[in-house]
Amino acid sequence: MLKGTWFAGAIGCAAIGTLLAGPLAYAEPAAPTPETELRALKQIVIRQAEELEAQRQALEVQLRRLENLEKQVNAGARPVLRRAVLRVSPPQKDCVDRRCGILRTAEEKKAEEKKQEAPSPGKAGSPAEKGKVGAPPKKEKARREVAGVERVGGVLTPKGTLILEPSIQYSQSNINRFFFQGLEIVETVLVGQIEATDSDRDSLILRGAARYGITDRIEANVSIPYVLREDRVTSNIISTSESSVRELSAADLGDIEFGGRYQINRGLRGWPIFVANLRVKTTTGVGPFDVARDADGIETELPTGSGFWGIEPGITMIYPSDPAVFFAKVSYLSHLERGIDKTIGGSLIGDVDPGDVIGITFGMGIGLNERTSFSIGYDHSFIGETKTEITPAGEAKVTRTSEPLDVGALVLGFSHVVSDRVAVNLNFSAGITDDAPDIVMTLRVPVRFDNLFSLDNLFSKEKPASKAKPVPKEK
Repeated sequence: MLKGTWFAGAIGCAAIGTLLAGPLAYAEPAAPTPETELRALKQIVIRQAEELEAQRQALEVQLRRLENLEKQVNAGARPVLRRAVLRVSPPQKDCVDRRCGILRTAEEKKAEEKKQEAPSPGKAGSPAEKGKVGAPPKKEKARREVAGVERVGGVLTPKGTLILEPSIQYSQSNINRFFFQGLEIVETVLVGQIEATDSDRDSLILRGAARYGITDRIEANVSIPYVLREDRVTSNIISTSESSVRELSAADLGDIEFGGRYQINRGLRGWPIFVANLRVKTTTGVGPFDVARDADGIETELPTGSGFWGIEPGITMIYPSDPAVFFAKVSYLSHLERGIDKTIGGSLIGDVDPGDVIGITFGMGIGLNERTSFSIGYDHSFIGETKTEITPAGEAKVTRTSEPLDVGALVLGFSHVVSDRVAVNLNFSAGITDDAPDIVMTLRVPVRFDNLFSLDNLFSKEKPASKAKPVPKEK
């Protein structure tokens, strides 16, 4: 009886203990400490900072690609489009600088440095093996980059960079013309002489050009040509079967040109990049009214220049669309009127106003690989009428106007980057219209020199800010 009573009491105590332990088992956990919340917030901020850094680097890559393409397009409408090589470094577990969005105290930084310098127990590797804190990372862990991209901030020649560009250009043209001197009685009856003229013209231009980046958006350039020309003119008088051949040649300095370019925008938010151009053409070459002539006013020498000053403003548009880049340019060349006041062939030549030129160029470039690119485009020039005041001997002054010309050519270009400083560009131009040269071939070799003096401080009123010291990072 006593044993049964004791057994029943034990069972009752166990039941009461179970009922009391149930609510305690389902009680809410202890409230998190401030250190735990701060650590969780720091981890969130670190992840967000890493995402922002990746987006910023991706934007830099795109800007650099656009700059490289525009620079080569402006150099001769031969862009080099290189395929992107993306190499992303693994995210760091911790960060001690401001770019990660965390401002740590001095005590936390010192503790972090000691932790990095001290070897971890039970793990292979020592500070000597891992390298000192702040050592540059290996190339395998470099940030995202595009091969061949050179700079950020502009598509022209970078600030303080000088590019020397020697080139050689060969052009050949053949012109056949028929002339009639006499009287036309009816449309099918001609009384007089019919002359057929065949002109073969070859020219070789040795040019030295230079471009310098004043800022990342302003570029100055100059071009000095040396012209070698050779013409062979064959005239046949059909009615008398007479023929004559004139061979002329010239070798002298051409018209020196200088100018500048300014990048208007950066091409963000899907906009193309616009660049303003300005070119000034001088009269350093031998003009057509400065060469020697015979008694009939026929040239016995060949000119190497135009003989007139010219000013050419223009604007260039570049629109990248991977893996291609589209480009276009519109320009207007205005020639300045000039008084000749010379007697040629018995007639006094007064004021001469050469026709202005409207130029349109457009095309597309495609990158074949990281170093080689190909481009195709079309170039057309509308040359206006030339007005010349002529006073024949014993007659009144008259103004003669020439016919306008259309010069159109299909342009093919090839570019290869030999090294970080040297590139080779080869261009072919085939004439499409009657007034265009038959073929023009140009070979250019740009050579780049970096780290030269810069004039950027002349355009800034504020003193340049001192560079912040780099913050050590964990390798």
